[in-house]
Amino acid sequence: MRKEFDALMKNETWTVVDRPKDRKVIGCRWVLRTKLNVDGLIERRKARLVAKGFAQCRYTDFNETFAFVARAESIRLVMALAVGKGLEVHQLDFVAYLNGDIEELYMEIPDHLPSILSEAELQRIPQNKVLKLKKALYGLKQSGRQWFTKLDERLKSMRFKQSGADSCVYTLQNGNDITIVVIYVDDVIIAASNIEEMNEIKRQLSSFEMKDLGRIHHCLGIRFTQTNDSITMDQEKYTEEVLEKYN
Repeated sequence: MRKEFDALMKNETWTVVDRPKDRKVIGCRWVLRTKLNVDGLIERRKARLVAKGFAQCRYTDFNETFAFVARAESIRLVMALAVGKGLEVHQLDFVAYLNGDIEELYMEIPDHLPSILSEAELQRIPQNKVLKLKKALYGLKQSGRQWFTKLDERLKSMRFKQSGADSCVYTLQNGNDITIVVIYVDDVIIAASNIEEMNEIKRQLSSFEMKDLGRIHHCLGIRFTQTNDSITMDQEKYTEEVLEKYN
């Protein structure tokens, strides 16, 4: 919880303000989860501060909410192109929703702060105040859309062209070199013929908080095995879990 709170503060997600008289203030809660690796073993435990988006009022707290995600067919096609053209395929994991800007929205002070903050830190967040959000947060109705819009703008400013067949697939042609970007919320796949150009794209995207996971191994519940002349995709672990669950 401390790590998550520090990340939110570093991102300047909110400012502490007086409770507004003419706007609804939504609640929030901590969600604890365990992330497993491709073999089903514990990779890390994490906490997320999630806004209670179900309390938001349409046309006051948000307008549009729809956000595109890549189609499964597009991901398979990009993998086939990567094999055919000898592209290197890497994966980026973004702290997606926290990168999107937000309209005027107010949220209650999170619970359990006394257990994770020092006395000096607590004094900067009085319990009679509320948080005015500046950045999107998990749980908000519009968070996914705000993130996709921001990443879309960034990629287009880098001369990427959006596919007409799938709005979450972008291509960049630079002479004989090609780079393909596939977006699925906070998981981004990059396939490139030139590793130096791929690294430059990563550098430009690093202004968003993200993790460079290197060669793709496990994404969207799929295990990827990449060699010099092949890429295989399987969901063996997921299949075993389903069979065990339903006997």
